[in-house]
Amino acid sequence: MILTWFIIILITGGILAKIAEYWNPWIPKWIALIVSLIALSVAASLWISNYAVLQTSHSAWLITYILPWIPQFGISFHLAMDGLSLLMLMLTYFLGTLAVLTSWKE
Repeated sequence: MILTWFIIILITGGILAKIAEYWNPWIPKWIALIVSLIALSVAASLWISNYAVLQTSHSAWLITYILPWIPQFGISFHLAMDGLSLLMLMLTYFLGTLAVLTSWKE
């Protein structure tokens, strides 16, 4: 379920930033920063909590989430994360936070 939270957090932040743009031009910048920091902290907590699992696991996936969507046709919603995917998420959220901070005066 935590894998879907990564998607939900970023989509909600984007929608809130677009809506807040009409009231004040500074609010979307703060929303983007807060959302990117939330996503980075969730990924960092996932990294810290699964560090021992990453060292000793022989499984292909660190986390999997499967939700049957249309079972009559065998279609399901499937998300999975391994150690490399977690590393790439950490890098993406870190660079995203830096990008928001460096574009602050634009």
